[in-house]
Amino acid sequence: MISVKGGDVQGIRRRSTIVPLALIASLALAGGAGAQTESSDAEFAADLFDLGPGLWEQNVSFDGAPAPTSVQMCVDDSIARLASLLASRISGLGEPGCKLGGVTKADGATRFTVACTRQGQRPSTIASTVSKASDEDYVLSTTVTADGTVQARAVNRIHRSGACTTGQQPGDMTAIMSGKPVKLPNMQTLYEGAKE
Repeated sequence: MISVKGGDVQGIRRRSTIVPLALIASLALAGGAGAQTESSDAEFAADLFDLGPGLWEQNVSFDGAPAPTSVQMCVDDSIARLASLLASRISGLGEPGCKLGGVTKADGATRFTVACTRQGQRPSTIASTVSKASDEDYVLSTTVTADGTVQARAVNRIHRSGACTTGQQPGDMTAIMSGKPVKLPNMQTLYEGAKE
C-alpha cells in the first residue's frame, strides 16, 4: 500500500485524476469513472519520481498543441508518492483498462510500456521513458500507438522551482492558464473524495 496521510493510493479513481488531467484534454487516457487502479501499477507510478519537499511544476506538451499546460504542486514528504502517481498519468499507469508491461532501466533512464484495452476503443500501447537530469528535474516522454500507428506523443517536464510559497499547504495545486494562476482542488482532497 502507498501511505498518504494514513491512506493509500490503491483506491484512487478517475475523479482523482482530474488534476492535471481535466486541464489537459489529451491526458484523458482514463476510462470510466469508478474504476480502480491496479495496486502494482500504482506502486510503480508512486516511485517513478523522487519528488522532494518544495514547489514542483509540470509542463505537459502534446504534438499539435499550441502551448504546454503548466501545473504547480506544493509537495512534502507526506504526499510525495501521490504527487508522483499523478505526474505519471500521461503514461497510462493506473488508468482503467491499462496494465503495466515490460520495464527496463539503463543509461540513467527508465523505460516501460503500458497496454490499454478499453471497451469501444482500439487496443493501444503507451511506450514511456523517464529521464532524470538532476534530483530536481525529470522528463517523461510518451508515445501512444494503435494498430501499429502512432496516435499521440506527449512530454511532461517536471522540475522543482523552489520552496512552496507563503500560505501554500502540501497538496495545493495551481494551473497556469494564459499566464494567470488558477487554484485547483488540493491533491489530498481529491484523493479522499475518490475513496468515497
